[in-house]
Amino acid sequence: MDKNLRLSLLSGASIKVKNIGRIHPLTLREIGEIGEDKYNQYLSLLTLDKEVLEEREDINLDKINSFDILAGNSHYDRNFRKNIEEGLSIFFKEEVAFIEDYFIFHVGKIEEERFIHRENFNEIVKILKLQNNIRDRVKTNIKTSKKAQLLSKKRDMGRKLISPARGENSITLSNLISVMGVFTKNLSTVLDMTIFQLYDQYERFIKRENYKSSFDMYLVGVDPKKLSLDKHWTLT
Repeated sequence: MDKNLRLSLLSGASIKVKNIGRIHPLTLREIGEIGEDKYNQYLSLLTLDKEVLEEREDINLDKINSFDILAGNSHYDRNFRKNIEEGLSIFFKEEVAFIEDYFIFHVGKIEEERFIHRENFNEIVKILKLQNNIRDRVKTNIKTSKKAQLLSKKRDMGRKLISPARGENSITLSNLISVMGVFTKNLSTVLDMTIFQLYDQYERFIKRENYKSSFDMYLVGVDPKKLSLDKHWTLT
């Protein structure tokens, strides 16, 4: 990642999209006011990956992109449109509305001609993913037999059933906030973080704890070759 971009993300600064406006990362406190479920719904819609539709044989994905899917659904479904307009308005911190006749969105006053369309929407998605620590799915071209695919699905289903019994439930945003509240000893400070800042600090916290654990094991005689002590946790 470019160091200037990383600094912007760490500082919680907004990021400019040319000829449109600035995308603002929300603080955890602001997300709490919206509601985590509602916020995630906005994000999921705006960062929709068209590849999730690849198993639909009746849809040709070759000539469409994610924006086409959003604009098309916004045209035919008013509730869907409302969610997209609200989500974009939250992140731009300006009113965003859909222009039905042209299948595009405008930011602010329409006469300012700040339009969101299929050519610039990918840049907006990229920024939203960075600010919200969303990782792209790793796509594989490896072909497997239907039998292998069925076994894989059964294995994944089994893992989902077993995980709760092992205490392996994925950590929620609220749980992560609580963890970092203990680490920083200041929950209010944590709530003023953005999601990018929160996950960055959490990853640093985990690296520090792992390093401390390895160092303690080294002090009691564990072979240093079996420990992760090559680099201090602040340098990784």
